[in-house]
Amino acid sequence: MHGNASWGLERAARYGDGWFGVITTDQLARTMRTAPINGFGELARRIDTLRTSTVAHGRDARTVEVVVSGHWPLLDVRHGWDSNRMRDEVAELNQMGVDRVVVLVCGDDPGASEDTVRRFGEEVISLCG
Repeated sequence: MHGNASWGLERAARYGDGWFGVITTDQLARTMRTAPINGFGELARRIDTLRTSTVAHGRDARTVEVVVSGHWPLLDVRHGWDSNRMRDEVAELNQMGVDRVVVLVCGDDPGASEDTVRRFGEEVISLCG
């Protein structure tokens, strides 16, 4: 279940197998019509709330998967990225309880899209353990 706001966390805790949060700026949150999650600190607080609420509903907190998107801009091999920083951030997200990170990949050129996914897999995913 997606829902950055408290009601989304509550529904995921009560009924869901997972919660999908989107790290947003205030402006993007208004555009998406959701509550903002401004960075990792706020994300960690939301995950703690989710876990606490899941337990309060008599469920094992580990049964609700946490999926996050929105932290990194659109990935495009033609523009590059800092793989070391990304691996460090994946490790930080993992420490706070994130199970999966969704990234967006360029789609205007099939070759660039494939190269982007391949490079991201080699330089970030395969080294995250």
